[in-house]
Amino acid sequence: MSEGGTKPLRIIFYGFGKSFLSAGRPFASERKTIDSESPISGQAWGVLRSRRKRRQIDDDTATKILLPRLNPIDQKYESWNVPYDGCCYNGGTCFTTDKTHEKWCACQKSFAGRFCEIDVDECVRDAKCKEHEVCINFYGGHNCTCAPNFVREGEYCIPKMTCSEFPCLNGAECEDTSSGDFICRCPLGFLGRICDKRIPECEDSSCSKDETCVSTETGYKCLKPDELTSEASF
Repeated sequence: MSEGGTKPLRIIFYGFGKSFLSAGRPFASERKTIDSESPISGQAWGVLRSRRKRRQIDDDTATKILLPRLNPIDQKYESWNVPYDGCCYNGGTCFTTDKTHEKWCACQKSFAGRFCEIDVDECVRDAKCKEHEVCINFYGGHNCTCAPNFVREGEYCIPKMTCSEFPCLNGAECEDTSSGDFICRCPLGFLGRICDKRIPECEDSSCSKDETCVSTETGYKCLKPDELTSEASF
């Protein structure tokens, strides 16, 4: 009976002399290095396949003693697609020593290793996420997202609230959302997450040229010349 499967390789590198995909895999009590069957090129998916045999027996004692059989196990390992320029991975800059002509790489910020083949986990090293943010690492970088029960407002994460806590101000209507947060429907003249910011007087008015903008408690209104006179008289 044969077994097979596809597994990702954790560490993959190119040998300078052969450009074959290589990886270390455990076999019995030893660790062997496997090379791909054919050369591969940068920015391409490589496939590494190992073929080995194991002892296949049934529960019959006589069979165990007299008829041990070997059946093939076929395993396949795939590489991920990473930028490679023939010397360095992931945009690293290649250098060659004067005496030995040995190659080495100066890596971009998010990568490490002799050939820049290792993704740096910024969340462990030096991620500068703000208060109430959590760091999420990905290949080539990281993101800072709001922690559970927090929501982003501008540059910061603030606690989630519901309408039962009456968060909206200045007569705004509150509406609960499916995410456990709320939305404030601001009245004319106010804005902001909780409608706490007043729109500057007449700054965004749509009054015509022959109208005068007048601030009110809830915003502004446009008055024609005769209306302006009436307002002044009153």
